[in-house]
Amino acid sequence: MAREDIEASSGDGPTLYSPSSVAEVADLVKRLYSGQSPAEISRIEASLQKIQRSQDGWQLADALLGYEDSQVQFFGALTFTVKLNSDWQSLDDENAGLVLQKIVSWLVHFALQSNSTMVTKKLTMTLVTYFLRFSQHWKDCVKHVIASLERGQWIPSEVVVHLPETRHLLSSLDGKQLLGALWFSAALAETLGRTNTNNLKNQKLHERASLNIDAVVALNERAFSLATGEEAQRAGNADLIAVEGIENLQSWIFYAQRAFSDSPAITNPLKICMKYTVQLLQYEDLSEMTLELLIEVLSNYPAFLREEDLQLLHSALTSEWGYDKLQSLKNGDYDELLTKFARLLLSFADNALPQLLESAQDNQSQKTFYMLHALLTCEGYAVAEDYICPEALEFWISFVEFAVDSMFGIEPTKIPWISDAKQHIAQAIEELWLKLRFPPQEEFDSWESDNKRAFSDFRKDAADMLQSSYRLIGASMFERTINAALFALEQRSWPDVEVAIFSLNALSENVVEGDYDDNIIARLYGSSLFSSLSEMDASIPKKTRQSVIVLIGEFSHFLERRTEFLPAALQFLFKQLETPVFASTASRSISTLCERCRGSLTSEIDSFLLHYDTFVSNYDPETSVKERVLGAIAAIVQALPQDDLKIEPISRLLGFVQTDTALCQTKLRQGQLEEGKNSGLAALQCLANIAKKLQDPVIDLVSPKEPTKFWNSGLGAEIQATVIRIVENVVAVLGDEGDIIEAACSVLRAGLMETTPGPFVLPSSIITNFVLRSTAGTPRLGQIITTASVLISSHSADSSSRIDEDASRLLSHVYNLIQSLGDHDPEVSQTCIDFMAKLLRRYTNVLLDSNSEAAVGNLLTFTLKCLDGRDWLPKRSAASFWSSFVLRVDPQDPFHPTFTAIMSSLGPDLAHVLITNIGGKAARSELDIIAEPLKKMAFKQARSKAWLEAALFSEGFPSTKVNSAEKRAFLQRVLTFRGSKSTNQVVKDFWLSCMGSDFAYTS
Repeated sequence: MAREDIEASSGDGPTLYSPSSVAEVADLVKRLYSGQSPAEISRIEASLQKIQRSQDGWQLADALLGYEDSQVQFFGALTFTVKLNSDWQSLDDENAGLVLQKIVSWLVHFALQSNSTMVTKKLTMTLVTYFLRFSQHWKDCVKHVIASLERGQWIPSEVVVHLPETRHLLSSLDGKQLLGALWFSAALAETLGRTNTNNLKNQKLHERASLNIDAVVALNERAFSLATGEEAQRAGNADLIAVEGIENLQSWIFYAQRAFSDSPAITNPLKICMKYTVQLLQYEDLSEMTLELLIEVLSNYPAFLREEDLQLLHSALTSEWGYDKLQSLKNGDYDELLTKFARLLLSFADNALPQLLESAQDNQSQKTFYMLHALLTCEGYAVAEDYICPEALEFWISFVEFAVDSMFGIEPTKIPWISDAKQHIAQAIEELWLKLRFPPQEEFDSWESDNKRAFSDFRKDAADMLQSSYRLIGASMFERTINAALFALEQRSWPDVEVAIFSLNALSENVVEGDYDDNIIARLYGSSLFSSLSEMDASIPKKTRQSVIVLIGEFSHFLERRTEFLPAALQFLFKQLETPVFASTASRSISTLCERCRGSLTSEIDSFLLHYDTFVSNYDPETSVKERVLGAIAAIVQALPQDDLKIEPISRLLGFVQTDTALCQTKLRQGQLEEGKNSGLAALQCLANIAKKLQDPVIDLVSPKEPTKFWNSGLGAEIQATVIRIVENVVAVLGDEGDIIEAACSVLRAGLMETTPGPFVLPSSIITNFVLRSTAGTPRLGQIITTASVLISSHSADSSSRIDEDASRLLSHVYNLIQSLGDHDPEVSQTCIDFMAKLLRRYTNVLLDSNSEAAVGNLLTFTLKCLDGRDWLPKRSAASFWSSFVLRVDPQDPFHPTFTAIMSSLGPDLAHVLITNIGGKAARSELDIIAEPLKKMAFKQARSKAWLEAALFSEGFPSTKVNSAEKRAFLQRVLTFRGSKSTNQVVKDFWLSCMGSDFAYTS
């Protein structure tokens, strides 16, 4: 070894060892594995790596493989790999052939040795590396390795083509030699499968690899025949050989699917081997690995199984072997082997489903369906104990989807198997009911969180299947579920009651009016269901009550038609509010039911108010629960025929809110700031929902109600005064809290949505005063300004009263806010511009006469600044504002002279902002909004050409990548299209030209 090739130093690192002989290198390798310190290990590794990459690395690798120590031998094989990866280009054809001869010779040597598996496998990987580098010289690599193993020595690669067939060569190999060949073949496929099969540089590599397919198939056939044929007894390691054969086949299938999926000449020979895998199922030591291979092939590469292979597999699954496995599963034995058997059965059935249904009456298909149904009836709770049931459910979901899809556009009578499919689905649903049962609460609580989540997902998947099944089975499925619920109720089997109710809830989306006879579900609502579950019986699971609560909300459409069941259902729901775990779900159902059935419940208002009073007096519910229940009662109050009848119940509703307001003030006085804030927020959120639910759900545009002054005087005015007092009292003490401001705005805006007077339709001055109390430092200022915009909108219809004074006061306030904040708060800027846009509709006089000409100019200049800014929200609002503003060119418009004067002054500025944005300042996503005012200007403003031309040729134009001709062409196209949608594409094309070719991507 040339000592000068191995320097004694490695720069700034530790001094490296400089062995002067192969023996010293071998000693270093031994020391590496003899328990050295981390620092010493790093030093040795660095020294050995330098030696491996030295000029003498090839000879060193060969020499180290001749040592008796297996670690030294392994390092020798590794050194060959390192050299092939780092110095392969230094080898000419002759030396490359010599390296191959050395490696194959060593493989032949070690393949015959005992206890040399590690080295043999490493040598096979080294040969794969050689193939990657020199595939052009080693096309028949698999046969060459087999032939050399058969001869017990290196055979020149060029003579391989003259040798007997690979099958003949394989017959002479013993078990150890066969393993060596299998390891090389599998490593070759695994490595090639990890390469980029779409890379043109690798195309020749894969073509040469494909030439080995016949040798690979022969190798696999030999491996499998040793396990299944007469020679199994002679081959002592037949099982190990079969295992490696399975690994080899799996690797080649994966590789072939990636690289040769469109080449039957390559994939078809591999398919021949699949029949052996089915035969291997009966061998216990091999069945688990065989199951894995078959599952993977069926799941990902089903085309690799021929028709005869599928028939063979079908026979195996339904044989006594398969039935024994199934019986063990049914008895609750879920060991790994049995679980994989079940997955194989499901994978097979999923792939063969059309054939199974077409032959549904055949004995073998009936056996298969029996087994598939049995997978839904194994012992134990799904997920936590029965691992197979969720996967079986996936199959039945696919089964239903296939049946439904098959009926699309086809008369069911023309599908011969459809009645069989319906029977199987109905049977699967009944079997599934048992698996949907919740375990006792204490047992469920002991489950791991992952199992709880998975069980919940399992039930959701089951609900999806029920919904899909209804499309096939129809109303009979609904009636069968009702009967199951009634039977379970009679038996007081509460888990079964829950499952039936859960199933009905799942079907609620399918069941529509006219789909079923009301008398069917009336049997359930008229039973002892509600009264029994209202009992404080500890034996009734919470889940059962919860599902019944959901049922009432889901079938509110039934209760709309059969109002005689409403009181009992709602009394049950109010009772469930007392249990904290049910309160949220019960309040949702109460809300849904009261909104939909409000007209039928007016006689129950007093009862429901009393229930609520008792509830909040004895419990401390969450705000969302109170909000929903108060809103639900308010919805019923809205249905009362006369306004004067609403006074008393609304007063009581507001009384509950005032209780929270008083509690808020008390808590704050006591220094309990968080509790006080929560009470104040609860008061406003409940008040907002009451206001929302008191709105008429039907807006009659044909025969609108006559306006009434009831709510502006007398008892009605007292209600409004109470509402105002509640809002003001809370805001007075918590006005620095953003949530409080937002909730107060929700209350005020609720009345503005009304088209007729009502308890929450407050005088405009009240809302104006609320807005005017805000400052630049008020939280959620954007929400307050939006409230002002809603007020203006509600008085913008020609039929509504004008509020010029309020509008003027609000605009002055907005102007002052803009002067204070500028454009530093995007949300406030956006809402200020939106407010100005609202004024354009009916209050142009206010907008254009905001105290002084300077103020108007400042407001409009502010919008231009936002249009030219980087913040998306104000930019969009400003573009919308100017799109409307430039359209005001009607000579009959009383404000036409003012608009003309403003455009004369600001038109050039607007054009400049638009052009600089289109010229590159705007983001591509902003171009459509910038295009809108441009289109309107080009279409309506006579001087737009001059303004736009000046902007295009100004010194401030942001791009130097377009010339004068391109600018003129752009302007001409914009003017020619006269505001049409085609202008948007013109803008985008010009922007791309301004930005340069780097931005030219497909939009």
